[in-house]
Amino acid sequence: MSDAVLQQMTRALQLLIHDAVGSATFPTPDTSVRVGPLDLPMGGTEAPVSLFLFHIEPNHSMRNEPRVVGAGDGRDALALDVRFVITVNRLGAAVGTEDLARLGLILAKLEANPTLGPPLVPDQLIRLTPEPFPMEELSRVWGLYGTTPYRTSVVYLASPVFVDAGVIDDAERVTSRRFDAGQSAEPPDFRRVKA
Repeated sequence: MSDAVLQQMTRALQLLIHDAVGSATFPTPDTSVRVGPLDLPMGGTEAPVSLFLFHIEPNHSMRNEPRVVGAGDGRDALALDVRFVITVNRLGAAVGTEDLARLGLILAKLEANPTLGPPLVPDQLIRLTPEPFPMEELSRVWGLYGTTPYRTSVVYLASPVFVDAGVIDDAERVTSRRFDAGQSAEPPDFRRVKA
């Protein structure tokens, strides 16, 4: 069942990024990679990396393909393209290029592991690719958070992501048709009809 695929995929990506940047200071994925919107203030409690799922759309190349997932059970599925913003945060009053070094580690890790799949994302093989995202479009994403200053970010595309339609209860089959025709008990009143 892939109705939880967005959650599973985000967690798998969080774990991959944690493998690249986790440390003794940030020993768990939840402390090294914050999942969610970009509007938390910068500061000492901020995670070194933010992961934000900001855009979902149907996969255009798979629109006319059969959309089936699962182990041959024939369930329909919707193929999606999912975009994430990965942002490196400058922690506290830190200066220098530590955040850029962290971004380099993330890019190298994702290039070495370009797919998400079992066991973290069952029944799927999702490809991760850096997305050439124009600065104007990225500034629109950051513009949603007016008080949060821009931080170095990169966009990744996860595709195809199949969201399964689930099990649909079969309705009772139509076995016959019946047409009823009749006559009104009162004759029509043509005075009410407007020309």
